[in-house]
Amino acid sequence: MTDEWTVFDARNTPAVTTPVVTIQKAKNFAMNKAAYELLGEPETVEYLFNKKLQKVGFRKVDPTAPHAYKVRKQANSRSFQMSGHSFIKTYGIRTIDGSLRFEPRMEGDTLVIDLKSPSAEVPTRREGRQKTRVK
Repeated sequence: MTDEWTVFDARNTPAVTTPVVTIQKAKNFAMNKAAYELLGEPETVEYLFNKKLQKVGFRKVDPTAPHAYKVRKQANSRSFQMSGHSFIKTYGIRTIDGSLRFEPRMEGDTLVIDLKSPSAEVPTRREGRQKTRVK
């Protein structure tokens, strides 16, 4: 055993700089700060769907647009959330009992996730605690 211990302090973990969009278990969309900034820090977005290519798009839109969805800062987090239940249900977008994380890219003025691309399954907090619990 060595004396090279490092104290872990979650308060000092660096922010993720790669843009990420997540389809949450509750059928909401979430984006990290990097994705939010890439999209131009929108107050509201519109949702786009390409059925043939299986892509979801988010585009900054005027808050007065009838199809505008509010982007909300999540409390105690660096993430932003948008309601997506109706959109996900309407287009039959795959969900799991957890969350799916995608790496988006900009296509013109639209932040796009490819539903066919590899995604990372994110366990719920409860699952994560159970899996890491020491007995």
